[in-house]
Amino acid sequence: MIKFLLRKNFVDGWDNMFQIIFYNFITLMLCIGGYFAISATISNIYVALALFFVVTAIIFIPIFSMAEICQQIACFKPIDTKDFFKNLPKVCKVAIPFGLIIATLIIIALVAFPFYAQNESVFGTALLILLFWIYIFLFLSLQWFCPLYVNMHGSFFKTLKKSFIFFIDNTGFSIFFFLYTIFLYIVSFIIILLVPGFAGVVLAQCNAVKLRMYKYDWMEENKEEIERDRQKNFMGKVRVPWAELIAEDKELLGHRTFLDLIFPWR
Repeated sequence: MIKFLLRKNFVDGWDNMFQIIFYNFITLMLCIGGYFAISATISNIYVALALFFVVTAIIFIPIFSMAEICQQIACFKPIDTKDFFKNLPKVCKVAIPFGLIIATLIIIALVAFPFYAQNESVFGTALLILLFWIYIFLFLSLQWFCPLYVNMHGSFFKTLKKSFIFFIDNTGFSIFFFLYTIFLYIVSFIIILLVPGFAGVVLAQCNAVKLRMYKYDWMEENKEEIERDRQKNFMGKVRVPWAELIAEDKELLGHRTFLDLIFPWR
């Protein structure tokens, strides 16, 4: 499943490269504009802090809007760039509060981590370690918020709850995907965040959630069989037939070599 996910991410990204660059450019300009705006008001810490929250919330609006487009790509549906602008007002009710949560976590981290790191007491070290693991848990969970929202379009709090459940139920996969995301951003910085960038990461997240949801559909349809397998298995684990579940997606994606991607007319 992971091998197919990586291949689908690459092919989808390649086929929609110009759209990805376009969405990334818009988001990047907002980030740069926000950075200069905050820098200009840094002398007044309260204004700069308020502006940081506003800028972060605004940046997540196009990210959620592009996520709606990426969800269509993940489902092999045609996309229209106009939908990106149409989605902007629709996603505000979710993107803004999520952006405020991320901004709050960043501010707390910038204050708390240095404070506890300088505290040489056992209590301070214990709190630093605890805070570190809390942040690991939060970011491993919150990475699924955006793709889960565009996949299900639930309410903000329902999607937030599902993000934590999704991480707990897919811990190993979430850790792998978080490391994969870091790799994508490292590659992005080499190409000035234009490819794969924010849009490429969101596309990968949408693909990951879409494929992972097949497991839950299969479990819903095979409850009795799964329960019997769990009773037989000492660890209670169930083997998910991924090859069968992603067979249709494999067929829709097709088999294309790297040369086929570069020279599609071959």
